Amino acid sequence: MKWFKKEELEKAAQSLRSRKAPGIDGVFPEVIKRPVALAPEVLLRLMNELLAKQTFPKQWKETKLVLIPKSKPEDMKFRPICLLSSSSKLCEALLKDRLEQEIEEREGISESQFSCRKGRSTIHAVEKVLELLHENTTARWWALNALDDNPRGRESAGVAARKYDCTMVGFKCARRKKCL
Repeated sequence: MKWFKKEELEKAAQSLRSRKAPGIDGVFPEVIKRPVALAPEVLLRLMNELLAKQTFPKQWKETKLVLIPKSKPEDMKFRPICLLSSSSKLCEALLKDRLEQEIEEREGISESQFSCRKGRSTIHAVEKVLELLHENTTARWWALNALDDNPRGRESAGVAARKYDCTMVGFKCARRKKCL
């Protein structure tokens, strides 16, 4: 088992957003960041003990439910949010970075996976589809009509085609005069 290092702890602490509401424990993110900057050994020892025991404290799983008014308070429409403790967020940030690193090293995510990945978006996926379609003219009509059925797909396809080179997609769609 690889123990957490001081650099990992510092990076995780920096990822905590300042000036955010505290969780049920009332501890603000700044209160966690300060000890990491001044004496990281204490929190590092705690996080490594939790890692060794493969445990996550129950108190860190408790949340504080806050209802935020959506528009005017008299409308009685609220958006619920659950506030986690800053300690929980620090531990989760450490684990998240470690998991992402492990997945990257083992090439655990396919190159064709675009969702929920850093530096990849729907536009990148559509660009890849357009690139493949550029080489296969028979499939173009079917693929672009499928995108046309989905408003978000249509929007992404338009952005990608303009960015990629819309001259390659100059054919008729079933619903519109010209695709993209």
